[in-house]
Amino acid sequence: MPDLVGAKLGAYEITARVASGALAEVYRAYNPSLGREVAVKVYRPHLAGDAHLAERLREQARRVAALRHPHIAQIYDCDVATVAGQPLLYVVSEFAEGATLKDRMSALKAKGQVMPLSDVADLVRAIGSALDYAHSRGVIHGGIKPTNVLFTGEGEPVLADFGMARVCSAALQALPADPAGAPAYMSPEQIRGDPIDARADIYALGVLLYEMCTNTLPFVADTSTGVMMRHLTEMPPRPSQANPDLPLAVEQVILKALSKSPGDRYATAGEMAAALDAAIAGVAAPAAVPATVGEVAAPAEKPAGLKALLGASASALFPAKEGQTAGERESRREGVRSLLVQILAIFTTVLALLEKFTKAVDIMRNPLIGLIVVGVGLGAMVLSAGYVLARPGLYKPWQRRLAAAGLALTVLAAAGWGGWTIYEMKRPPKGLIVLIADFQPFQNASPVDYAAQIQDGLTEALRQLKVEGIYVERANEVYTEKDARSRAAARKATVVIYGSYDTATVRPRFELVRAPQQFLPILKETNLKLAALNEFDAWMGKEFREMTYIALSAIGLAYYADGQNETALAFFERALASLPEGTQLKGREAVYFYKGSVHFSLRQFPQALAALQEAVRVNPDMYEAHQNLAVAYMVNCDYDAALGETDEALRLKPDSGGAYHVRGILLMSQGRVDEAAEALARAAELSPDDPAIHAALGTAYEALGRADEAAAAQQKALTLMERELKGARDDPQTIAAYADVLRSQGKLEEAVAEYGRAIQRAEKQGLRPDRLARIYRSLGLAYWDMERWEEMADAYNRAIALSPGLYSDHTALAQAYRGLGQPDQAVAAYEQALALLPCDANTHALLAGLYREMGRTDEALAEYRLAAQYDPDDFTAWGSIGAILAERGQAGEAMAAYDKAVDAAERHLAHNPHDADAASMLGLTYLLLGQTEKAVSTLEQAVALRPNADNHYALGNAYYDTGDYEKALVEYQAALTADPKHVASAVRLGDTFAKLGRTDEAIAAYRQALALKDDADVHAYLGMLLAQQGQTQQAESEYRASLRLAENVLAHLGLATLYQNAGDLDQAIAEYRAALALQDAPYTRLA
Repeated sequence: MPDLVGAKLGAYEITARVASGALAEVYRAYNPSLGREVAVKVYRPHLAGDAHLAERLREQARRVAALRHPHIAQIYDCDVATVAGQPLLYVVSEFAEGATLKDRMSALKAKGQVMPLSDVADLVRAIGSALDYAHSRGVIHGGIKPTNVLFTGEGEPVLADFGMARVCSAALQALPADPAGAPAYMSPEQIRGDPIDARADIYALGVLLYEMCTNTLPFVADTSTGVMMRHLTEMPPRPSQANPDLPLAVEQVILKALSKSPGDRYATAGEMAAALDAAIAGVAAPAAVPATVGEVAAPAEKPAGLKALLGASASALFPAKEGQTAGERESRREGVRSLLVQILAIFTTVLALLEKFTKAVDIMRNPLIGLIVVGVGLGAMVLSAGYVLARPGLYKPWQRRLAAAGLALTVLAAAGWGGWTIYEMKRPPKGLIVLIADFQPFQNASPVDYAAQIQDGLTEALRQLKVEGIYVERANEVYTEKDARSRAAARKATVVIYGSYDTATVRPRFELVRAPQQFLPILKETNLKLAALNEFDAWMGKEFREMTYIALSAIGLAYYADGQNETALAFFERALASLPEGTQLKGREAVYFYKGSVHFSLRQFPQALAALQEAVRVNPDMYEAHQNLAVAYMVNCDYDAALGETDEALRLKPDSGGAYHVRGILLMSQGRVDEAAEALARAAELSPDDPAIHAALGTAYEALGRADEAAAAQQKALTLMERELKGARDDPQTIAAYADVLRSQGKLEEAVAEYGRAIQRAEKQGLRPDRLARIYRSLGLAYWDMERWEEMADAYNRAIALSPGLYSDHTALAQAYRGLGQPDQAVAAYEQALALLPCDANTHALLAGLYREMGRTDEALAEYRLAAQYDPDDFTAWGSIGAILAERGQAGEAMAAYDKAVDAAERHLAHNPHDADAASMLGLTYLLLGQTEKAVSTLEQAVALRPNADNHYALGNAYYDTGDYEKALVEYQAALTADPKHVASAVRLGDTFAKLGRTDEAIAAYRQALALKDDADVHAYLGMLLAQQGQTQQAESEYRASLRLAENVLAHLGLATLYQNAGDLDQAIAEYRAALALQDAPYTRLA
């Protein structure tokens, strides 16, 4: 539904969105004609198209509008308006300035507090009076929950949304997605679809009271279906288990309100409020209380019928004996009755346990349960037979022989059963197993065996498609994700299908037990984890025309979970193509999401982008799709769109640490490190136990020069990984993740050892090739940091062989070849990377730099231009373009490129004022352009951010060009302090001393430079200074050393001057001619 903020709906001007739910969105609005603010609830567009529903809503609104009570939100209007050609149904009501009850409880829970009982009593009293008033006029709320309890500006509670949710529920084709939403407050009779009365609201108020007193709900599960099943079948846990300080009398009030039978609850809300007041005051406690979990209520007296029956049985079994008194006979009969009661209780308990085990544990199919049963039986047989054999005086020979035979048979049977059980537990599954459980009916739906229909359809599809290796089996009752996973573990299943249905729709749920988690190496420093789904829900019409779709989707999911991506992709595509015309199916977005995940696995990034775009088109509120779409845009080089998708993911799920993590990595990849650190810090707050987030945050802090914070974040990541490793020491992926953290901390030798251990485990366990490739890739990164190029190349070649198609693997391999001095292989690797992802500006820039090193200037210029085309903000590429054009004498074009480099660098620094590299690059470009003041200012900033040798040297050059030689001298000396082997600084130090007339110090500086690196020009400079001091022999020696290294003008001119001053004109003329041959300079003339 579009955002209506700023739009006009009828007479109401929408000013802000307040909340969003499955049925509707709530907005704050202004009514100019009456001059007041109102709340406008706008229902989902498909509801407005149902004329019958719209009329029912209007009728309900009229009934609620007639209610006048201080604790009921007043309804003012209900109508349909058209916005942007789309009809929208809306209800206008009183606007409450304060927060909701949910907000208040959340704030208390965050502080570790529960609501004071006095406040609870006030609230129940107010809501109870509102409910009694409404009930007396025939209006049932039917949807009480914390978000429907609002507070006015004065703090008075008002109850909103009377009956609206019930009217719309028939139009929903799915259960509410949030298990803690409406299903958490529904009464058992409402869940069954029975007619409801005021006592359903009493039950919901009881749930609300439970939550206010404990900060938790009585029934929780992974899905809405699971929550509703618990409401139907389980007793609530004692509230005092969650809040030990809760008085017993208050607990009894709560439990009475939560009775399964409406007749056992309070008759009115006022009666419940009065009971609560009395309980808090300690005056009285209500009578009957239902049993709770862990307790069986003992009756005060046995029912008369049962007592008579047991008495008769006892008399028949044990008739009176002569000589017994009446009291003795009665005492004996009472003892027999007690024994029979105990036997009956044990028998009933055993039956209940057997039923529970057979339905909930699949006892005969769970090898562990079987092993326990046989173990107990074997132990009992060994003890009993051993007793008989050990007492020869008590038992006859045939009894002892029978015991021995029984013991032998038992041991043999146990050995066979135990061996089979151990084999069953250890052996791999026979193939990909799909479990199908019974579907649960709701709302008085007629019994239909949809599980059998799906089983038959799936079996037929497998037969027709000639698919082998997939087996369809039935399972017992499954209500929640936990149930599904326990059944799957017992049966070695890959996918579990279960669900529910009502009078209008069928809702299959697919649970993936082995859903793969994917990582992409977006940056050198980090592997980014993609969002994953472990299930998807489908909702369809009861005619169930989508059987082929269900079957093909199930097969695709089985292959996807097993890592057979190409086969899975084929089935997903066939499933989507098989949908009949006009289907009411919902849930297709999940299939598109899985299809996108498969394309990611296959490194088909454009196809992954298209699939995820379709997923969000079908369901714009699918958070996981938006998060992965951000990654898809990123790897397809559309960074603005990627940031937009992270914004959308965070709008849908503001507390998502994963979305902030993606955002942080995306900003890091753009060089926006300050913003990245902020996003990653927020991710770490929201997901404090994710080591990858803390590691990425440490990298960001390190780039910003915040060393202490970087070390703390990296240590946190390491601590978390060590904790994970304790529980999974044999898991190669966990070991590799631990090694990742060690690498990020600079503990490279330890990281390499852990990667090696992970690889050994992975190969031994037969880890999937794509997952093993990730470990080799990470090992390659460690070797990169250590500059062990040969091992790095080997690691990346192995990763590529195991999982080809990832462009960044080839980019990294090229770096290894460059380190090995193999430029041709490096060029080939870069070209392979660009064949996989032509739009990657960074790879174009790297290839350009390599071409320049190889002297292939034309190709270098072409690649730099492609880098700037794909990333117009790449100031390094623009600067390199300017430098090449300047070397060619194309001054005008070079200046234009330098201007673009300056513009891009200035924009970058505006976003990232702490980026020392960008500041240094910008300062040097200013220097090239002759803008010395800007150069000095910017290079001073670079030195402040990163006082390394290169930055001090660059600032020294800026001071030198401005003639401020004293400051230049300080910077060159600082550069040599930072790096005593910085040759360029030593040379420039000599130049600066010479400019200042400090010849001895200049000579010493040049000698220091030559000690670091033999250089023809420096020998010539040194010779000139020695000649000035009259040390002609030493000067001649330096000139000769210069010419031995390279022919150059300065050395020949220096020798010519020495010979001329010595009167050796022939030698002088020869040196001048040699200089002329090298450079036709105007100052070079014959003497």
